[in-house]
Amino acid sequence: MRNSNFKLYYSNRDFTLASNIMKILALNGKLSTKKISYELSDVKGGHTPPAIKIALERLVETGYVTKESIQHKTQTHNTWKLTCLGMLVSIVILHEDLDNFIINHANEKFYKMIYVLIKSSQRAMVKILIKRLSEINNDPLKIEKTCIEWYADTRNKVKEINNKIKFPLLDELQKKIKQDDLIMTMMKGRGKPDSNIYDTVITSICK
Repeated sequence: MRNSNFKLYYSNRDFTLASNIMKILALNGKLSTKKISYELSDVKGGHTPPAIKIALERLVETGYVTKESIQHKTQTHNTWKLTCLGMLVSIVILHEDLDNFIINHANEKFYKMIYVLIKSSQRAMVKILIKRLSEINNDPLKIEKTCIEWYADTRNKVKEINNKIKFPLLDELQKKIKQDDLIMTMMKGRGKPDSNIYDTVITSICK
């Protein structure tokens, strides 16, 4: 998904600027307006401070970015970071920087699955997620639902992978899936258990 296709998620004309801002936030976490402007100075094309501020406010309106404002004397200091939804959308715009983004969030179930796949020569499964996300527009519920469904499908596929090379992370994930499946079998008929008791089951991403 190239910057031009970001229009599926962001309908304003400054979609290239907005996409670049999201990439910067995805790779750096919370940043000030000044720091974002500095990072954008290395981006081809250049952007004026007013245009950057407008794009940031529009990204807040779409639900991809959150703003935190601190009043300091006569000035307001703003910092910005991606929301959970913004992080999911980032998966389809980061391209070659995706690995660095995933590493920073590898302790979260959803992103850990992607991390393990990348590190175990199973990137093709990640491309399936990117393709599915690239076919929908700015529908928060559908974006998260697509990611959850991909996770469930991929979890089932991971169980069947013949890990002959014995990728350590994949081997560990397969064992955890097997353990969770055993727990689910034991819990059957006792109501719907909290997904937090499982290492490899998710029912939501953006709570």
